[in-house]
Amino acid sequence: MKIFLETHNLSNRFTGFGQFNFNLLKAMSKCDLTGLEITISTVRSKDLKAELGNIFNYSTYKSITRYKFFRPRKKYDLWHSVNQNIKTEPRHNLPYLLTVHDVNFIEEKSGKQLADLKKRFEQKLNRSNAIVYISKFAKEMTHKYFTVPKVPELIIYNGSPEMPKLPEAFQPQTIPQKPFLFTIGGLIPKKNFHVLIEMMNYLPDYSLVIAGKESTPYATEVKELIKKYKLGDRIYLPGKISEDDKYYYYENCSAFVFPSLREGFGIPPIEAMKKGKPVIAANSSSIPEVCGSHAFYWDHFEASYMSDLVKKALEQYALNQESLSQNYKEHADSYSWKKAAEQYLDLYRSFS
Repeated sequence: MKIFLETHNLSNRFTGFGQFNFNLLKAMSKCDLTGLEITISTVRSKDLKAELGNIFNYSTYKSITRYKFFRPRKKYDLWHSVNQNIKTEPRHNLPYLLTVHDVNFIEEKSGKQLADLKKRFEQKLNRSNAIVYISKFAKEMTHKYFTVPKVPELIIYNGSPEMPKLPEAFQPQTIPQKPFLFTIGGLIPKKNFHVLIEMMNYLPDYSLVIAGKESTPYATEVKELIKKYKLGDRIYLPGKISEDDKYYYYENCSAFVFPSLREGFGIPPIEAMKKGKPVIAANSSSIPEVCGSHAFYWDHFEASYMSDLVKKALEQYALNQESLSQNYKEHADSYSWKKAAEQYLDLYRSFS
């Protein structure tokens, strides 16, 4: 059975899609692929082949394949569009599997851009022979805004990432001088990081590290708020950080804070739990579904209320750190890339 995975987002592993594609393929490479010939699309096939070996075929992605005339000519038994934003489609009328991570664009975009995104997504839905969602929330939102064809629909949760040990004596360039809270994500409005700034006025004994890409108008707003409240000595914006930096902050933070408004799954809170750390997050989108009773939730974003919940979380954690840390780790480990890969492979075989 010949299967094509449109996975060109592999080229940027700092994004959620990049992480999803790589972790799923890495898990698949360790599964039984008997009867399956899987071709994956990637910009740098040589580099990926060095990591994953000869178990897959590699198709070099070029942006020109977004245009109909230049689409892949080879016929496959199944085409898997691994996220809802991919512009490259099959040339032929093939069995088609779509993975939906979120439909956030409905609430974030407007005008022609929104119209174009809706049209492309509707075309994907209508050609799908099966649809996978990465959370129940993603499914609910898709059904809220779109007419979904009557095809098989499945929930396949993301796995929890590996958390390798840091090199001995490793330290990032930016190290807070006080106990610190940590969060990570691109500095864009839906991440809602600005609400953390005023909150920090009520937590004078703590610093805050907000890691993520800063080249956005929203990042400028965040920086202006830091200046307004004169918190430049306690709030750090190290920008886009390395994997080792990220693991250092998870390992050494007092708690992970995540006020994001829209998440299809939300990997960062699970990464924090993987390190046994308390998570305080927004009670919105998929986050309560994914984190369950193992996180603390803000119902609104008034600064003193937010700080009170952080204090409560830290106090509870301090009273029973060993037990709670173990519970957090076990919950994070319940999300498995191996399990996700096996579910996808079973679904592929159902098309044969």
